[in-house]
Order: sequence, then C-alpha cells, then structure tokens
Amino acid sequence: MTAGRERKRDPHHCGECGADFEVEYYDDRTGDRAAVPPVLMDIACPACGKAKPVSLPAGAERTVVVELDEGETDEGGGG
Repeated sequence: MTAGRERKRDPHHCGECGADFEVEYYDDRTGDRAAVPPVLMDIACPACGKAKPVSLPAGAERTVVVELDEGETDEGGGG
C-alpha cells in the first residue's frame, strides 16, 4: 500500500541542544480528509530528547520518523 507514496520532510532545530533534525511523515489527506484540521504532536529531539510541539496533518502522526540532519540545513535568509 506504500507504493507511490512520498514522505514529506520538515526541517527543525532544537532550541535546547542546537541539533538539526528532520520530521518525516506521509500526508495521505485527500478529498474531504484534506479539510480535517492539523494535530499538534510532541516530537523528541533525537540528540537530547527535549520535546518540541510540531503541527502535522491529521493522520500523519501514525507515520512519523525523526532523524538527525547530519548535513547543513538551508533556512534561507541568504545574502
């Protein structure tokens, strides 16, 4: 059933230890399900364990994977 599904990746930064990490999930909302409000889920930093509230599409909380980002994250603001 996962054929053709693509994981979404959201970069995050831990304010406690400074680690960058990605929250990955499937967003399968279609049709009427797309109107369901997002859910707030506490995600633990994979480096220090500090919880951070993250907004996710309804249903995506069952497919969350959290991984440290070993590379540099480009958060814009270039110059």
